[in-house]
Amino acid sequence: MKKPDAAAFLGVGVRTLENLQSRGRITPAWRDNGKSGYNDYDPADLERLKAELEAEKQARHQPTAALAVPAFAQIAPAPQWTALEAQLRAAGQGGTDQPRKPVASIADKLTAGALTVDEIHALTGFPTRYIRAAIDAGDLAAVKIGRSWRVHPARLAEWRDTVLGVKKAVKGAK
Repeated sequence: MKKPDAAAFLGVGVRTLENLQSRGRITPAWRDNGKSGYNDYDPADLERLKAELEAEKQARHQPTAALAVPAFAQIAPAPQWTALEAQLRAAGQGGTDQPRKPVASIADKLTAGALTVDEIHALTGFPTRYIRAAIDAGDLAAVKIGRSWRVHPARLAEWRDTVLGVKKAVKGAK
């Protein structure tokens, strides 16, 4: 089977088929037709590869275990954050009833976890660009885990109070 037909059989583009070939996932036979040659793909190899690709596709769409984050000190969630989370749940959190991956609630992360930039945005209403700029500037302490930033709830509360201009009472001050 020639390259365009093999790609159509697999349901991928010709370039994807070439990438699969360069990674050793399939090896065609070279056929010489007099003027030039062409790659000839064995139907049995194509069937095998198609089954592998389908299995990989199914595995990608299966729920994965929640991201393990180091446990932090126990911190009680702020009442307004718990109320905001209830509002988000009532609103459907973006219109989907079935999340693609198991997700810990924001209240759980406030008590024993770390918050992502999107979760901080949901809690505080600050734009994600503003939050990332604060992380980049060092104003908001965060740890990068994989491709996302994680912020400890206590550091978030300190930063939020600083941004909103909340002054802590000094001991002994009148």
